[in-house]
Amino acid sequence: MKFSLIVTTQGRPKEFNRLMKSLAEQSYKVLQLVVVDQSDNDRIEELAALYSSRFEVSYLRAQKCSLSHARNIGLRLASGIVIAFPDDDCWYARDTLLEVKGRFENGMEGCPALDGVSVRTLDWNGGPSCVRWFNKRCFVNYLNVWNTTISVGIFLSANLIRKTGPFDESIGVGSGGKIRSGEETDFVLRSLNVGAKILYDPKIFVHHEDNFSGASVSPKKGFVYGYGMGYVMRKNDYPFRFLGRFLVRSLGGSVLNLFKFRIRKSAIYISIATGRLMGFCQGK
Repeated sequence: MKFSLIVTTQGRPKEFNRLMKSLAEQSYKVLQLVVVDQSDNDRIEELAALYSSRFEVSYLRAQKCSLSHARNIGLRLASGIVIAFPDDDCWYARDTLLEVKGRFENGMEGCPALDGVSVRTLDWNGGPSCVRWFNKRCFVNYLNVWNTTISVGIFLSANLIRKTGPFDESIGVGSGGKIRSGEETDFVLRSLNVGAKILYDPKIFVHHEDNFSGASVSPKKGFVYGYGMGYVMRKNDYPFRFLGRFLVRSLGGSVLNLFKFRIRKSAIYISIATGRLMGFCQGK
């Protein structure tokens, strides 16, 4: 089983090197790394060449473009039967690919043939990051997709990707509009529409620092994430009552933090709720 890992990057050699090092240390090494480099210098190309003796590397320099467009470019170069989309600032545990391979080969009781495997993200200290993850293994569906998938943790069969089609280039970072998140969730939902069987297994993980905590989070960032989520919900025919659950959670978080005099955090929750509502109204 050959993995093709598609990574897009813009001038982050330190983070990219950490990812490359983790791939070189994988216990299962049948892999291809597809690098779509949008940097202004040669640092990424030099690192790609350095590691090309350790595993297969397909390198392409591209003009600056959206994340979804860059991934679609990378898909054209992918030759593996399982495809993943690591960020340049994530890194794999030593047995990540081996364990994902095992899930594909062994399936799950009642479903021996899988189209995909989804794993969770953990931060440097081993704590859950990025998503409010489910703790139990299950199949990804329309209700739980928000708690069982993230782009760096989805491993999909090449056959499923052909059925699903390319990433929607109007969604995601760099798309040029307000919809600057949610592209991977949209992709997974579209794959479910064509009958995908994707197993979520929280015992397997990819490392990624929590990008929605700490000083880097702002009301503006909360709005962007919320807008993408609302837009993707409406695009994929979710009813308003489903969105309502998330609005109540965000507004409740805002009130709770207000009572604790955490004004900035309260504002972030308000921005998330506003983004979700506006994105949902903009969908379709």
